[in-house]
Amino acid sequence: MSENESEAGEKREAGGTPGRVRGWVEGHVPAGLAIAAGLTLVVCAAIAVPLLSSKNSELSDVKAELSATEKELKDVEVERDEAVIVAEDIRARRDGIIAAAQDKSERIVGDARKQAKNLEGRIQDTKAELASTEKQLDSVSASLADARQAKRMSTFGDGTWSVGDDVLAGTYRSSAGGDCYWEILNAPSSGSIDNIVDNGFGPNAVISVSDGQWIRVSRCGKWSAL
Repeated sequence: MSENESEAGEKREAGGTPGRVRGWVEGHVPAGLAIAAGLTLVVCAAIAVPLLSSKNSELSDVKAELSATEKELKDVEVERDEAVIVAEDIRARRDGIIAAAQDKSERIVGDARKQAKNLEGRIQDTKAELASTEKQLDSVSASLADARQAKRMSTFGDGTWSVGDDVLAGTYRSSAGGDCYWEILNAPSSGSIDNIVDNGFGPNAVISVSDGQWIRVSRCGKWSAL
């Protein structure tokens, strides 16, 4: 036995089982390294397996979340497509409502313009009728004034009157009794015989006069045109 082996044996004997192991390892270095490497692998495996299990679990969770996210995304896309369809329908209805409103407003405006034009024509016609009525009224008023003037000039009492200015030319009858005296004159102021066209006495006298002549009456009451 060599000295090294003797020393190793002594060490094993001196240190008990741990010492024997240590001694064996020191005597068998390659084998010891292999055993250490194996133990290291075992320890690493013991550590790595739970880690890998945890990572696999996390990966599964991530995959599950990703799947849920994809499903949510698909749902969102479906909702988006439905919303787009609804928006297009609303837009189409809006355009239809706007077009209908525009057509209706154009019809209303057109009808209003026609009515305004017709009303303007009726106003013009009414104005023309009013002007004609006013003209007729003026004519009637003038005729009435003439009639009133003629009525006023178709009667007279005692006094001196100008035929054409004070009384109308025509035939008149007196309402007085026998004291009535009347004269038809060429001029109002001259008292000569030549100025007298005609004269007379008596009740209910009747005379005829012409424009330019004069009438002088006394106690004859009211003279009225026949």
